[in-house]
Amino acid sequence: YKRMPNGGFHDKQWIFQFNDWCRLVGWYISEGTIYKEKRLNGRSRISISQNPGKKLDDIRSLLDRMGIVYQNQKDGILDT
Repeated sequence: YKRMPNGGFHDKQWIFQFNDWCRLVGWYISEGTIYKEKRLNGRSRISISQNPGKKLDDIRSLLDRMGIVYQNQKDGILDT
């Protein structure tokens, strides 16, 4: 639940399977980072780096299953 910059509120409830959540935390701890966008009031973003291959495919599958929107980068990095 957070206040939106142009008024109103955004309310979203995330519900995940426990094993999926643990896998995501594991990927974040081993391959992830967080950064804040440089623009004024920029969002905090999570990036998980992985070379193309089975592990990257597993991460994509996990994020899809959890309903988390992400962007693929050409070098195998996922931005969420």
